[in-house]
Amino acid sequence: MKKIFLLVLILFGPGVFAENNILLLGINGYGVTAVYERAVSEKISIASEIDASMFYGFMTSVLFGTVRGGFYPFAGSFYMDMGIGYGYSAGISLWTHGVLLSPGAGWKIDIGKKGGFILDIGLCSDWIFRLTNDSENQTAGAEPVYHPKIWSPVLGIKVLLGFTF
Repeated sequence: MKKIFLLVLILFGPGVFAENNILLLGINGYGVTAVYERAVSEKISIASEIDASMFYGFMTSVLFGTVRGGFYPFAGSFYMDMGIGYGYSAGISLWTHGVLLSPGAGWKIDIGKKGGFILDIGLCSDWIFRLTNDSENQTAGAEPVYHPKIWSPVLGIKVLLGFTF
């Protein structure tokens, strides 16, 4: 019984900050980001994130939607996280979409009193895993052959400002 109580306490104990909810808005390596994060325990959080941008040049638009899991190894401001979701990227002559994996790490720093404004600074990376039509080396009328490919590895710095509630 003590082990079950301890497990419940670890999983559903106090949040990372004074409050358990964080709303963040800001910029990342390729556009703007909106994040809602919920602290599940002192070391674990879950979040939903939407990223969007418009570039003129190589890529003209990017849209990512992810569900993230965060881990605070020292129960402090440093965290590591991993997101999985959907990624879409369109350019002048190239577009792709597929499963998005998004690892990251950073620091969430309280600004002023604990439980108020939060500054989130860190590194972010996005990888789209897609199925593409490999039209090379196909005979006329043959069914398309699909191969998994990795596209759009992006490494960037993110700076988000948020509020806990």
